[in-house]
Amino acid sequence: METHLEEIQISDADRERWVSVDSLVNPGRFMTAVPSSVLRGLGIVPTDTRRVRFTEGKEARQMDIGYAWVRLERKDANLQVLFNDEGTQPVIGRMALDGLFLGFDPDTKRFTPPRRASAIILACVGG
Repeated sequence: METHLEEIQISDADRERWVSVDSLVNPGRFMTAVPSSVLRGLGIVPTDTRRVRFTEGKEARQMDIGYAWVRLERKDANLQVLFNDEGTQPVIGRMALDGLFLGFDPDTKRFTPPRRASAIILACVGG
């Protein structure tokens, strides 16, 4: 899966202080993952723990999950994020792109309206 480095901003529930991080945009990944120190530095705490497998063939492991505000392309959304290991590259995955109503074209490396926009809008209005 093609990836692209993009600056995103992360904040806690109050949205008063934002931290910028360079993240890989990877729609092939489901969840967004950020090093724990970035999240904890903003006062974001885990709300759950889940078994996660990052790549095929690797052992699944327990990881903390919490909620953070994510800003990308002038859009904000409160999203689930994984508390990842220190020194790892932050990654923004498909769930965040969907939550921000963004698609990503790997050929042009540009954000687009989501391909499933009509389905998402219908689901939001109960159609």
